Amino acid sequence: MLVNEKTNGLTNDLINEIVNRHRKEGKLGTEIMMRVDKIVSQPRNRYLYICQLLQPGEYSDEMINPWTDELWTVGFFENGIYNLGDILVGSYGLQKNEKNLDQLIRPIASTLVKLDHPSELVYKYGEEFVEFLHEKFGGEEELIGLMYKRFVETAEKEIKEQEESKRNILKQIEQLSKEIDEKNKNFNKLAKDIKLEEQKKEDLELQFMEIKRMFGLEGPEAHDTQEAFHVLQKEEDFFRAVQRGLYHINGENFVYEYDIVKRFIASLRTDQLVLLTGPSGTGKSSLVHQIGEVLHPCKVHHIAVQSNWTDVQDLLGFFNPLKNTYMPTPFLQALVDARNDKNSLHIICLDEMNLAHVEYYFSSLLSAREKFPEKRFLDLYAYKFYREAMLDLEELIGKSFAEITRTDVEILDYIKRKEAREKYELLWDYPAHFLIPKNVRFVGTLNMDETVKPLSPKVIDRSFIIELDHPSKLSHVREELEKHPINKKIEMDINEFIQPALEEPQLTVEQAVVIDTVQDWTAALHGIPNAAMNSRGIMHMKRYLSSLDTVEGVAEEIVNSKVLPRILFSKNETFLQTSFENFIAKLPEGGSARRKAEKMNTGKRVVQYWR
Repeated sequence: MLVNEKTNGLTNDLINEIVNRHRKEGKLGTEIMMRVDKIVSQPRNRYLYICQLLQPGEYSDEMINPWTDELWTVGFFENGIYNLGDILVGSYGLQKNEKNLDQLIRPIASTLVKLDHPSELVYKYGEEFVEFLHEKFGGEEELIGLMYKRFVETAEKEIKEQEESKRNILKQIEQLSKEIDEKNKNFNKLAKDIKLEEQKKEDLELQFMEIKRMFGLEGPEAHDTQEAFHVLQKEEDFFRAVQRGLYHINGENFVYEYDIVKRFIASLRTDQLVLLTGPSGTGKSSLVHQIGEVLHPCKVHHIAVQSNWTDVQDLLGFFNPLKNTYMPTPFLQALVDARNDKNSLHIICLDEMNLAHVEYYFSSLLSAREKFPEKRFLDLYAYKFYREAMLDLEELIGKSFAEITRTDVEILDYIKRKEAREKYELLWDYPAHFLIPKNVRFVGTLNMDETVKPLSPKVIDRSFIIELDHPSKLSHVREELEKHPINKKIEMDINEFIQPALEEPQLTVEQAVVIDTVQDWTAALHGIPNAAMNSRGIMHMKRYLSSLDTVEGVAEEIVNSKVLPRILFSKNETFLQTSFENFIAKLPEGGSARRKAEKMNTGKRVVQYWR
């Protein structure tokens, strides 16, 4: 029916959000296709056309309205120029009529064009022309009508452009032919040389590595000798060694408490989104950078968040359908680097992460990270473009996609090589469904001032939050670090490092007691919104515990990083205030968790972690 009663709660803003989401998912384009299903006569020779929307690219399938979950029908008024069953294509706008809001969109009648049926095209132009459209574009009969419309539009434009450039092209052809003939003289020899060089490449790289070792040169590749790294002994505390390395390596003298280092490394191992907060100058970004200098193999990528980021394209880039290429960002390129370097830990640090709304630009990552590691895919663009690029590359090279190598691309002639390179890069570096590598970790640094956006409960729930203090307050730590220098990178096993994030945690009795303790403490927080530990939080606790050898002080670490950041309420709410004070009374006296909770309770109007 044209007017649906399911419009409660449907606003213009919500319509805009639903339609934009369908556009990003490739379910809606700049135009719509629809079939005339009903015609209702109106006064003054006007007609109401009720139409069924059809799937883009699959024109025999009917679309479902995402709001009503029924067949998606729309309507428009026009003179009697269409018949039942006609297929129409045209532009659309957002539905503004309150009675028809559940239609979500409205066709713009002035832009609508009726698609010719193949039988009409046969009558006008003959069967050979229709066969030409089939061969060129493929598809079902409805698609032939659409392709004919596009064919006419583009052909007229191209004819004009071709006539204008024809003379110049003819002049260039003679010169290009001479140049091509000249280059083709040595083409066969060069092709053989390229293949030979590819075969020698690995041997040359190994020889280069050996020469560097021979002369005692240090670099990212020179990592096979034990003398280049600090190898941990069985009885040596890994977290303590990292703390010492942060201070001594490269002479940086960064001072961090043992508790901070342990929480940071353990949360990285469990693949949580780690958020570092604290006043300016406390070394948040420096901690991430220096970890890359201390651990081996480890690489750090710093990404500067911009205040105008509003959606996932600002983080991941976008697909250009006109050129069939992907425009990546430094963030996506860091993911590509991690995928191509599986033997290293890659940390991507989003500096000043809350300059923009995290849940807007980071939404795809938040959703993907809820899945099992082998199913964490990012949808970069519609899969049909990926399939088309694959078919084009196979046609250019004459091999199946699985058999194509970069050498096959480079030995193509000059004209084909550029196109093949673009297709190859799209397919290998930026596939439509990009799997987040298992060896990548995400860290964000946070500022707390008037220029930043607050974190939503969704982001806080999925994060492990660590608060840093000024190094000037840690003189006692500095004195201890001076006594035990470490001047070499600390070698680690990357597979062992990431293992806690990949397997179901198996807890000891002592570790299970820690979880029971935290749940007993937080039971006092009943009634405070979002404060309770849900199943996700409990799983985070289990993975965190599984990455540690001891349980001493871990319950308070979890409270500091997973519980206190969730708490936010007004002091006018007496019941909530009493619950929070009962919670504080359960925490160990003199402990870090109790000190932080008591500090939160000193607020005049609200109790909150973020100050």
